[in-house]
Amino acid sequence: MTKNGVWLGLVCWMTVCGSLHAQEWARFRGPNGQGVSDAKGVPTAFTDADYNWKVDVPGSGYSHPVLWGKKVFVTSGGEDGASRHVICLDADTGNILWNTSFAATPYRVHKKNNFACATPALAENELFVAFASSEGVFMVCLTHEGKEVWRRDLGRYYSSHGFGPSPMISGEHVILQSEQATEGAGPEAKSVVVALRRSDGEPVWRTQLESGPKAAYSTPCLTQIDGKNVLLSTGLMHGLYGLDAATGKMVWEAKVLNKRAVSSPVLAGDLMIGSSGSGGGGNRLCGVRVGGSGDVTTTHLAYTIDRSAPYVPTPVFHKGRLYTISDKGGLAMCLDAGSGKVLWTERVGGNFSASPIVVGDNVYLLSEAGELSVIKAADSYTLVGRSSLGDRSFCTPAVAGGRLYFRTWTSVISVGK
Repeated sequence: MTKNGVWLGLVCWMTVCGSLHAQEWARFRGPNGQGVSDAKGVPTAFTDADYNWKVDVPGSGYSHPVLWGKKVFVTSGGEDGASRHVICLDADTGNILWNTSFAATPYRVHKKNNFACATPALAENELFVAFASSEGVFMVCLTHEGKEVWRRDLGRYYSSHGFGPSPMISGEHVILQSEQATEGAGPEAKSVVVALRRSDGEPVWRTQLESGPKAAYSTPCLTQIDGKNVLLSTGLMHGLYGLDAATGKMVWEAKVLNKRAVSSPVLAGDLMIGSSGSGGGGNRLCGVRVGGSGDVTTTHLAYTIDRSAPYVPTPVFHKGRLYTISDKGGLAMCLDAGSGKVLWTERVGGNFSASPIVVGDNVYLLSEAGELSVIKAADSYTLVGRSSLGDRSFCTPAVAGGRLYFRTWTSVISVGK
């Protein structure tokens, strides 16, 4: 298909996403998972005296806050691994409105993971969340009042680092990528992408992926090509790939990643951006042209960056530029998204698991130590402001109603008008 055809599809889809979620941050990394908000008047620096509220929540979690209307939702896990929680707070006051808990059993997690790492996905009347237990993964649908509607067992899960992917919504379906690791499990590890009917949790389609030695933790996003909704995701074995969102059929794949995929896909014009890496380094970021059919590895790869590429934090795209932050040392980078040319690099300091977001024309970077750096989204580096949350955080902030919402290890914070 033509480049103009891809652009038209992307513009149409993002227009639809914008109209549906104008003031909502209703899934992992906000509208369509892209981490971008056009909110005005959001603070770039603050102290705890500027908080609207700060509320301690039971347990701990690495999932991100999501919002619908005047409700904030987070997940939490008991420190002993024997329970999982979905917690709803009032967005204006921070009061905990309800706390729905589920019995579960502990399983092995990485030191930078925990028992509540998947971010919920919201629709107008429903909340979907995926949890893992030693017995496997289960998806739960709740009302916005915390009442359980249905629960589905999605089978065993194998990864030495623990569970991680978040659900996302596509029309009347809720979708979860569960790419597992053969390392330590062998052929028992069944990597899949599953689509369930939102109304009752019944399976719609289930696509088996090739399993590799390392699990992937990507949460897909959507685009539209030639009038068809395409699910975009990343993983070690299939690289950057697209599935037909209606059927789950593999449309195309570019096998360009060399390690574990933890970050999620980003749309950048007619390109899809994905990355992979490991705690030991050797990270890679790739830009692949969206579209085609079958194996497009040699025909659609636009560029590869193997230096200072992020591993866990997902990049963010804004006005032709791609902004990244390194996991270790806090090296911020601005690239021309079309060519991959590095325009500037600057060390803001710290270690990062949370992904950068763009609010207006600023990039927000939250370190694991809870230090927030705000820089201009521009072709030269400008530090706008710094703030401290006073607690560690691995969670990407949410933006809604002109406010920022942060999840730290122990609390949820609201700041802004």
